[in-house]
Amino acid sequence: MKPRILIMDDDPSICRIYLLMLNRLGYDGEAVSSGEETLEHIAAAQQAGKPFQAVILDLTVKQGMGGLATMKELRQRVPDIYAIVASGASRETILSQYVGQGFNAVLPKPFRMQDVADCLGKIGMPPQP
Repeated sequence: MKPRILIMDDDPSICRIYLLMLNRLGYDGEAVSSGEETLEHIAAAQQAGKPFQAVILDLTVKQGMGGLATMKELRQRVPDIYAIVASGASRETILSQYVGQGFNAVLPKPFRMQDVADCLGKIGMPPQP
């Protein structure tokens, strides 16, 4: 079974790019647009016996809970999930202090498929053949 990764980003085109990349790298990806949806999808997947092994959370979303608030809630519910923070805002302090906020890795935007592969490999989820 392919490792499952949940993407949270409020830009549909970014979600499509993530999903294409994840599929080519051998992962099963799903995408949502807010923190609230992330928490709902994580809970539903756990109940169905198909948990996500990792999440990639955009730091800021236009509507709803962003990555940081989502991470705080997620760590209480699923403490062992791998979490990656993604952001295009290079000035965000969290990008250099992501571990202290509960994240396992950071994925700066814009990214290439190799960046996604490297980031997932860093957290112990290398691409699947």
